[in-house]
Amino acid sequence: MELESYTNTNTNQNGNMNVLKKPAGFASKLNNLNETMPLLLDEFQKAYVFYNMAPASEEYKNFYYNARNNVISTNTQLFMTTNDIQKNIETINKDLIILNKNIQKQKKINEKLKKELSSVDSNMDSSKQRINEYTEMYRSKYLSNITVFIGIVIGIFACKKIFTVKNIVQK
Repeated sequence: MELESYTNTNTNQNGNMNVLKKPAGFASKLNNLNETMPLLLDEFQKAYVFYNMAPASEEYKNFYYNARNNVISTNTQLFMTTNDIQKNIETINKDLIILNKNIQKQKKINEKLKKELSSVDSNMDSSKQRINEYTEMYRSKYLSNITVFIGIVIGIFACKKIFTVKNIVQK
């Protein structure tokens, strides 16, 4: 995950928003400090030599203290920037730990749901099989009932024929 793609604000576990500084801002600050520090060090080196050669000179003394203050100020800015970067890293790490825990929870839930789905699928398959079996049994019984009905109708018709023939012969 690139730093530029990480949002400026994100929600932590308690729903609080963690404010992150943009990495591009850090890069520009570090580039500025990287460009100015060699110049300031060269200036400080010259001022240090001149000040130690003539400590009584007010001009060299001011030049030295200005150069020293500039180096200290730049070091302070560098420390503040690295401190901000470290805070962002810690915040991102905390958020990633929370996200990882949530992912692990969701994976466990997903596994349970997969097992339930598998159970439902097997139950559904057995239900479909039972439906097919009952449909086949229904058709079989239906055909046997139709056969019995046709047999009864033929039997009644045959009995009627037989008894009507005897009645005609007896008269």
